[in-house]
Amino acid sequence: MFLEEGHHGSETCVIEQGAVGGIPLPGFGFGCAANADACVASPHQFSHFRAGALDASLLSFLEIGADGSVNVSRLAVTAHRTTGAGEFVDITARARRIVFSGTFNAGAKMSVDAGKVKTDQEGRVARIVPMVDQTSFSGTRAVETKQEVTCVTERCV
Repeated sequence: MFLEEGHHGSETCVIEQGAVGGIPLPGFGFGCAANADACVASPHQFSHFRAGALDASLLSFLEIGADGSVNVSRLAVTAHRTTGAGEFVDITARARRIVFSGTFNAGAKMSVDAGKVKTDQEGRVARIVPMVDQTSFSGTRAVETKQEVTCVTERCV
């Protein structure tokens, strides 16, 4: 995206696997970067994140609650597949700006028709909920610490 928009060098991308700078790779290469400026060991990188080094963080979500809290690790409908939050907490704790992205509900079938996103079939599991099943990121704390948080789905921002 940075290259297409003519902004190469104006932002430094950091991938949690350790690549700093360069161009994050999509698809099979996800987690890697082309022409990285450095590769940093995870313990050092996450210490840097916890220290507030991130201007912005782009992450996904499983659920977002009415209070802005985010769950990335547990869904009641698949509790047997619960995972930990990993370093998500370190990444979000002190980032000044956070963008969470994900689908409005799980299992929806979408298409694009005449340049507009169309919902062909609704999903069965709501991801925007009154209260998250497990809190990985606190919306209340984000308000208190004045973090700028944006949530993006295929249907709304």
